[in-house]
Amino acid sequence: MLIVGDDPKFLEYYRRNFPEQAFVPLTVSTYDAAVGFLRLYIFDLVVVDEGNGRLSYRSVLEFARGLGHPSPIVVISRTHEMDFRQEAMRLGAVDCLQAPASPQEIVSMIDQHLRPIEQDMESIPSGS
Repeated sequence: MLIVGDDPKFLEYYRRNFPEQAFVPLTVSTYDAAVGFLRLYIFDLVVVDEGNGRLSYRSVLEFARGLGHPSPIVVISRTHEMDFRQEAMRLGAVDCLQAPASPQEIVSMIDQHLRPIEQDMESIPSGS
């Protein structure tokens, strides 16, 4: 799991709480660093803080979408605007959760969005 945000409290909150949910988080404090990791790795999940100004999270989503990157991305937002959520989803986020999103909320989102994909992949016959 990759956790991206420029707020140290955001990073610390998720870094400390996700191991309890059986995830090993890698935290990065710049959106450029996140893009660098996405160039190299596929993550089970990417959690991106909205950041200061909406351009921050956009760089991660736009890069991932342009690359066709398979890691699902969740945006954590401090705004209540529906336009923000719609924009994040249009840019490729699988969900946009209201801050502070609990690790349990994110795990619930994972169950909703990712577990069906895993089940579909398990149903594909092997090449043997």
